[in-house]
Amino acid sequence: KIQKFLNLFGGEDNITKVDYSENHLYVTCNVNKVDLENLRKFKGVEDVNLTDKCEVTFKNSALEHYDKFEVLPKSKRVKPLSKETYITAKTWQIALFSMNNASTNCYMLLMNYVSYYAVGIAGLLTTVVGFLLTAMRIWDGVTDPIIGFLIDKTDGKFGKFRPFIILGNIILAVMSWVIYRTTHLVPEQFRLIYFIACYLVYIIGYTFQTACTKAGQTCITNNPTQRPVFSMFDSIFTMVVYMGGTIVASSVLIPFHGGYTMAFFEQFHIM
Repeated sequence: KIQKFLNLFGGEDNITKVDYSENHLYVTCNVNKVDLENLRKFKGVEDVNLTDKCEVTFKNSALEHYDKFEVLPKSKRVKPLSKETYITAKTWQIALFSMNNASTNCYMLLMNYVSYYAVGIAGLLTTVVGFLLTAMRIWDGVTDPIIGFLIDKTDGKFGKFRPFIILGNIILAVMSWVIYRTTHLVPEQFRLIYFIACYLVYIIGYTFQTACTKAGQTCITNNPTQRPVFSMFDSIFTMVVYMGGTIVASSVLIPFHGGYTMAFFEQFHIM
C-alpha cells in the first residue's frame, strides 16, 4: 500500500522533499510524473494542486499519510515522523470518548447481578451458573483477537471504530434485555442452552466495546501528556457508575422489591 501511494508521485526516485502542515501534504517532485487522476481519487484527498511541487489537501490530518514516506532517506523528510510529532485532542473529545467505556461499565454492573437472576428466577443450578460465568471469560479471551483483527481491517467512511461502537452498544442493550426478560420463560429443558447462547452473543458485544475503548485512544491522541487525562475521566465515570448503581440497587431497589425479585431485575435493567 505504501509503494502504491508513493507511485502516485512518480515513485521514490522522483521525490526530492516531503513536508506537511495540518491537513496539507507538500511533495517536491517532477510534477509531470504525478498520477493526478488517481491521486485525486485517493481516499481522504480533498484537493490536489500542482505548481513547482505537489500540494495535496486531505479531509483530515495529513500526518498519517506523511508517515508513509518513512521509506525515504531522512534528508528528504522535512519534519520528524509521528512518533516525534503528536496529535493532540481537545479535552472534551477525550471526556466524551471515555463515556463509551462508562456505558460498557453500566452493562458490566448490570451483569454482576445475573447469577441472582439465573438461580433465583430462571431456576438454574448455582454451581452450573458459577462455572458458566467463569467459562465466559475464556470466550471473551477468544473473541478479543478476532474482533481486533476485524477492527484493524475495517476502513470505511465511518472510520474503524464507529461501526463497532454502535454495534457493540446495540448488542449489549438487546442481549441484556433478552437475558433478563426471557430466560425464565423458556421451557426448562432448553433454558440452560438458551442462557449460554444469549450470554455468548452478549460477550461479543462487550468485546466490541472494550476493544474500541483501548485502541481508539491512540487514534484520538498519541500525545503522552494526555494519557493521564483519559485515565482521569475514565476513573471518574467508572466510579460514578459503580458507586451510584450499587447504592441504588442495595439501598433502594432491593428493600423496595423485597429482594432479588423479577420486579427488581426489570426496574434495575431499565435504570
